[in-house]
Amino acid sequence: MLSALGLESLEQRRKIARLTMMYKILNGYVAICLDDLDLSFADPRTRANHQFKLEHIYCFTEAFRSSFVPRTISAWNRLPADTAEADSLSRPRPIFKSRIIYPK
Repeated sequence: MLSALGLESLEQRRKIARLTMMYKILNGYVAICLDDLDLSFADPRTRANHQFKLEHIYCFTEAFRSSFVPRTISAWNRLPADTAEADSLSRPRPIFKSRIIYPK
């Protein structure tokens, strides 16, 4: 029924929400500091595919592995450069969200 109506699954909507929140954190749209989340950018000398690639966090418990930060970092780092470095999140043309929902 979701495909017939042209809607995303709940899993896809949650992924879009997590990636959008990470975009807001990294671009300063929300009052959450990177240090509060223990986030740091990956070494630029690596084969990073975009400038906002984050350093991987090692998890020793399944509960932490499923939490926002580690789960979002792995999805965030897989984004293409033109999506992660998009200029706009707000209307009338939300470039970041449209590239997540409708990838090239």
